[in-house]
Amino acid sequence: MIDLKKCEIITCIGDDSRYSFAQELMPKGQVINTNFLSINKSYIFIYSEEEKVIEQDSLIYIYNKKVPIGKIIEVPISDYEVYSVSLNQKKKIVGKILLFANFPYNKNSIHNMLVNIIDKVYTTDINIVLYKDPKKVSYTDIKDSESIINQANKDFGNKNVKIVHYEPKSLNKELFLIKGRYSQYYKNYFTKNFNSADYSIRNRFEINYKIFLDNTYDFFCSMNHPEEFSKFIKIFDYMYHSKSKNIWKSFVEKFKQEYFTGNYSIINDVLNFYLDYTKDLLNFNITNEKKVFLENIIKFFDSKMSEYKTYSVPNTELEYKELLNKINIVNEFIKRLEVFFYEELKKEIYKEINNKLTRIKSLTIKNP
Repeated sequence: MIDLKKCEIITCIGDDSRYSFAQELMPKGQVINTNFLSINKSYIFIYSEEEKVIEQDSLIYIYNKKVPIGKIIEVPISDYEVYSVSLNQKKKIVGKILLFANFPYNKNSIHNMLVNIIDKVYTTDINIVLYKDPKKVSYTDIKDSESIINQANKDFGNKNVKIVHYEPKSLNKELFLIKGRYSQYYKNYFTKNFNSADYSIRNRFEINYKIFLDNTYDFFCSMNHPEEFSKFIKIFDYMYHSKSKNIWKSFVEKFKQEYFTGNYSIINDVLNFYLDYTKDLLNFNITNEKKVFLENIIKFFDSKMSEYKTYSVPNTELEYKELLNKINIVNEFIKRLEVFFYEELKKEIYKEINNKLTRIKSLTIKNP
């Protein structure tokens, strides 16, 4: 579930140009039917590293990286009253209203909607978005366009709202910036958690990672803990690899089976270590975040533990043990694991945390 309390809501209303804007936020290959009679869905855009579209009755949730972190972009059904459809309650404090108007802009319907917004929605930030769609402008209109725009600026300006001239496909970042005390609350919230996480990664990461290793890899897989190490050594037993044509690859799969599955496993400790730095910064689908992170780490493990050499397993256990002694492959595998956990995984987790902090800083902390 999305933690809505950590997100600011931007609601897009107005004429059909808002659906043209929404189309710009859609993942590649996904299309919004902008035929007025066919629009019967509300679109909810939420930040996520992984693109995904989920339809639930009249709501369509779109997860992708085009949406700024900390924002939910809503495009409600045309005949909805102005309120947050993702929270499904009227009189909602909406972070921002984008009132879209296509050429010739200065229409009675848009003015009536603006009055309706001011009367019914608590918000400190309303933008009139003059959508410059060249397909909507005829030759005769072009000659009068400057005077039409000037009149729209004058009339909407009298309503004490901001006017934004929007070029299609520009994804103007100005539309995603939210002013006012509600925005300041979230800014303070993220700034506090950002500063804490940023300090920790700059000054405590090495120490924290050592504690993580002591509690996971060192405990399960090193001779410092003989009882656990005896269990670890069993992953090289003949019975697990007797039919394998690639001993090294079979070792990798057996290690993953023993230590990357179940609730109490090394891979879950890796996830928890990562979340200790980032959980208070995650303002989107945390279940999906966990899934993507784990999948990436397992892929990273597979890439780093690529096969050493190709050896088929002999027909008997005795021949298998003789081969292991001859090629010293068990010791090589253990050394390779140590390099992975002590060096490569440490760098990868640091990179992931730092990337998250960098995005939070650029998209949230600097917002006015």
